[in-house]
Amino acid sequence: MEEEEKVAYIKEVLPAIEEDKEEAYLDRWWRSFHYLFAEEYPDPRSILIELNYTHFGNDALEDERFHFKDQINVLLVLDVSGSMANEIDGKSMLQMAKDSIYNFTSDLPDEANIGVRVYGHEGDSTEQTKEESCRATDLLYDFQQANINDIQDVIDPLKPKGWTPIGRSLEQAKEDFSAFPGENNTNLVYIVSDGIETCEGDPVTAAKELADSNIKSIVNVIGFNVGIEGQSHLREIAEAGGGIYTNAGNEDELREALDRGEALIQQWKEWKEGEIRNISEQIKEQESQAIRSRGEWLDIVADENYNHNFILRALHSEGYINRKAYEYMMSRYYERRDLYKEIRENEFESLEEEIEKNYTTQLEKIEEEYEKIMEEKN
Repeated sequence: MEEEEKVAYIKEVLPAIEEDKEEAYLDRWWRSFHYLFAEEYPDPRSILIELNYTHFGNDALEDERFHFKDQINVLLVLDVSGSMANEIDGKSMLQMAKDSIYNFTSDLPDEANIGVRVYGHEGDSTEQTKEESCRATDLLYDFQQANINDIQDVIDPLKPKGWTPIGRSLEQAKEDFSAFPGENNTNLVYIVSDGIETCEGDPVTAAKELADSNIKSIVNVIGFNVGIEGQSHLREIAEAGGGIYTNAGNEDELREALDRGEALIQQWKEWKEGEIRNISEQIKEQESQAIRSRGEWLDIVADENYNHNFILRALHSEGYINRKAYEYMMSRYYERRDLYKEIRENEFESLEEEIEKNYTTQLEKIEEEYEKIMEEKN
């Protein structure tokens, strides 16, 4: 409708105001006039949509023991007892274990901390040095981002020598993890051993205590070329520690067992990065919509301003409404214009805050996914 047509239309539907009228009459005339030309303002909050992330662990990981939290700490516990000198296809089992560990640590995400504890590296396999050997379990590489060269420096010199204090090593592991409470960390233990406890320790109880403590660690055991009896014992340790037992008969199987652990950690990283990226993209789209909606409000205010000003001025200039009526109508319009400007500023400021809050909330929910699962587990 052209401007002249709008003016003519008002003359058809609203009476002229040639004489002064009471405010109640002017108010009714204004409300009728405004109803005819008021613009519809979109609700800014309609921009807010529910942000969704894909729950981790359904199709991605079937085993709930590996629903990881934001920080992952992996402790490798390596058997360096005398029996690790045995060879498979001309290569010592210890060297196979070392090479598999190097491969494992080199592929870990930067976000994961790695620690290396060893046992059986002191004394020898005789009764004379048993007490010394059974006491010896050392954290050679304290938790930090994996540096393959540093790890090689501490592991390469190791020679297969002594006894097998698995229980004592797990007791010491509790101290290793002391700075990483399970509330905010996923703490994983991977024991690589070719045999059972030989130092009168109780690794099953130690594994359970480690898992039940505030550290909430998951104790996994890889039995390397272990007999049936040894497999049963090592499996019991893993079950007590809430972890998984894997049997490896040769180097390829050992490397594959460790690679599965690395793959789970990598999968966690990819899921987390993917979900954060997904949420970030949704937030960016909402922010873009908010900017566009701000612009739409400005356009609507401008359109209303033009229509009201043009028509009221035209009616006044033609004598259809007197000066008092004109000034009243314009004052009412300015009230509406100022109100919607204030609403625009407040609503969009609130909207932007809500979008940011929504983003933060979704990031927290991604973390809570782990918390919930781990609480159910325990």
